[in-house]
Amino acid sequence: MLNQKACIESERLLLLALSFCQLEIYGSHMACLGRQLGIRIPGDNRPIEALHAVDLILEKMCLSPAEAHLWLTYWLIIIKSEAVGAGVVGFQGPPDRYGRVIIGYGIDPSCQRRGYMTEALKTMAAWAFVNPACKIIVAEVLQNNFASIRVLEKAGARRVKTYDSLYRYFIRRPKP
Repeated sequence: MLNQKACIESERLLLLALSFCQLEIYGSHMACLGRQLGIRIPGDNRPIEALHAVDLILEKMCLSPAEAHLWLTYWLIIIKSEAVGAGVVGFQGPPDRYGRVIIGYGIDPSCQRRGYMTEALKTMAAWAFVNPACKIIVAEVLQNNFASIRVLEKAGARRVKTYDSLYRYFIRRPKP
């Protein structure tokens, strides 16, 4: 079922990097992907922006070498105790020349307020910082998205810039 090379485990979660084929299924029919993985994925009420993002990720994966795919795909957040796919987290690509990566995430409303997204974000940050090229994880959040701001701050992110409607946060590589 799960490819161990593309799976990260934390205390309560498994983060599964979706393959190209799994990402295609995720983009078209989440319940089908859930059946394939032997888990339940609640809801299928993703906004159109999320579906568009899947198309963009698939396009990038087609144009990128296989070793970059883990930096491009969505990682499915699976609650181990419930065998539930709670949401996704992922980067927009490998570290740039400055060592920055951009992260995005989302969680089903039925799984919110239980610390899963914070745990997933911390787990992904630890994974990213294993790569010596990765120095900073960047997240942008709407100023009125208080839940996402709370997740970032609990994960150790610091606000570094304010735009008209956005805050930019950094998670820096821990010092040795």
